[in-house]
Amino acid sequence: HRKRRRRLRWTTSSMNSNEMGATSKQDCEDNCAADWVCDAEKLQCGQAAPGQNGTTKALCEAYCVTSYTCQDNLTCTAGPPGSGIPNETLCEQVCVPSYQCDAKTLQCNPVAPSKGTSLDRCQLGCVTNYFCNTSWQCVAVPPGQGYRNMTACEQNCQEPPPYYQCNYDTYQCDQVPAGSPPPATPNKTECEQICIMPPPTPGPPSNLKGLWRALYVQNNYTMGEYDIFFGDTNVTIVSQTAVILQGDVKTAADETVEISVTVGKDSGSVVKALFQAQGDGAETTYGEFALGAPGGPAPASISTAMTSAGSQVFVMAKCLSQSCSFQMEYNALTGRVARTQQAAHVAKPAVNDPCMIHGTSCEACLAAAPYCGWCSTKVTYQDGTVGTNCAGTALGIEPFICDGTYSTATCQI
Repeated sequence: HRKRRRRLRWTTSSMNSNEMGATSKQDCEDNCAADWVCDAEKLQCGQAAPGQNGTTKALCEAYCVTSYTCQDNLTCTAGPPGSGIPNETLCEQVCVPSYQCDAKTLQCNPVAPSKGTSLDRCQLGCVTNYFCNTSWQCVAVPPGQGYRNMTACEQNCQEPPPYYQCNYDTYQCDQVPAGSPPPATPNKTECEQICIMPPPTPGPPSNLKGLWRALYVQNNYTMGEYDIFFGDTNVTIVSQTAVILQGDVKTAADETVEISVTVGKDSGSVVKALFQAQGDGAETTYGEFALGAPGGPAPASISTAMTSAGSQVFVMAKCLSQSCSFQMEYNALTGRVARTQQAAHVAKPAVNDPCMIHGTSCEACLAAAPYCGWCSTKVTYQDGTVGTNCAGTALGIEPFICDGTYSTATCQI
């Protein structure tokens, strides 16, 4: 019989017995040892020096070839092993223009390969975008800053339902940002069920109690002096000749004063009023008291009451010290201010100057009325009464003397 020659194949011990190995023992040993390194200048693989890290011969030869890198001018340039693509043909295949979106013209323009993306991807994103603003409206923006179409924007730009929270100053359910923590709730009805103003309590606010000397100051007011007395549960307003108003007083939770009128032209109705303290002087404290129209709401503010039909506004003064004493005027009885300086004596009635109560600051004084001005010292009226730094110059106001600098236009004095 003819003997068949068998060609030996050499394998490493870790190879599967079914795998083909090297064609020679030397090739097997070369690839079984990780001591080959690439000489980048000669593009040749040689054995590593002692202590030098290497790899197998096959891996070294695959790596140790010229690499090619795509340049911005679309040419492939050769470089050392590992610096690019180890195949010039493959480099030329991928070294093509990329594209970048011009946000103003919405056109995809060719740029260097490293500066952009593929034409398909560029055209997909190079469109007007739409952005959901804080008013929950979709507005057009440049590419890359929002949704790529209006429909997607509108589907996602939905204002969340409002939340409501009780305002315990006004007892109204105010709208607050969606998702606000409790006691805020998205259910307005639920809020309104608990946001109920407590019933008014009998009597006026404590700082209103007592006798006040008052003047009208609303638009087209009637000249005259009035006395307003607040008792524990009632109020009486008189002129020198008549009772203007008398009634039972209650105070609401929002400090609104409610008067159930029992005497006067508005008898049988409820008048709601607003009181605003203006601060203390040397012997008196000052305030403003605005009454709304009978049967209507309380004035929103002192300033709005000044011009509102049916409203009345008083500027008032009440004694603070024992040396000051007002007496109720009625039936032509003359009001008195009793001042005690070792012996009691009778002083003159309160000065007719509505600006006087704004003497807490220059800014408050000038804002009160065009005719109110600020004196760098306290003024003295012609009857000898010492006022505040704020005094008026309108017709009918008590004349005064300012020993300092006076201005109705500026606080820089």
